[in-house]
Amino acid sequence: WAPWAKVTFVAYLIHVHILGWFFMQSKGSRYFDGPSIIFYALPTFLVCLIVGIPIALIIESPILQIERLVLFPPRQKPEYTVAQKHLIDKVTINSKESSEMTKDDIKSFK
Repeated sequence: WAPWAKVTFVAYLIHVHILGWFFMQSKGSRYFDGPSIIFYALPTFLVCLIVGIPIALIIESPILQIERLVLFPPRQKPEYTVAQKHLIDKVTINSKESSEMTKDDIKSFK
């Protein structure tokens, strides 16, 4: 649903301008009844979607990616030394065998 949400939001933002463009094209006054509302609503809807899709893809998505990188930078995993990796593996194995480690087990890793 996220891509359609972005496209419809952009269509919502630009629909006023497209309606203004449609109405500025007319030479005379307008009378609104059922068929004329449909006559203006459907083309406006289609033009909003046709214009909204490229705007969402070209402008909004890259800006959201940049915003995500700035506000939430990717976390780097800590790099362990060989001794630390061995200790982590040993603790994992020992914790499966028994719930407690002795002081001798801990001293043997130092």
